[in-house]
Amino acid sequence: MLDLQLAITNLDVWSASQNRTVTVQDICLQPLFPDNKNCAVMSILNYFQNNATNLDYVRYDEWGFIAQADYLTHFGICSE
Repeated sequence: MLDLQLAITNLDVWSASQNRTVTVQDICLQPLFPDNKNCAVMSILNYFQNNATNLDYVRYDEWGFIAQADYLTHFGICSE
């Protein structure tokens, strides 16, 4: 799902009428513009900063047991 979201947010197309490449960033909602030109993306993956490493992170306790199991546990904790 993360790969699909990143692929969509990185789309670009050639616009013959504008004679230039148009990206998602040209048409998306940018609520903090002009200081921040990032698109506002409403996604559950924002809990993980849209980062695969954060999504796959598993934390272990001092005995080697899983302390925070997976992305579902992480989401559950964040959404409480």
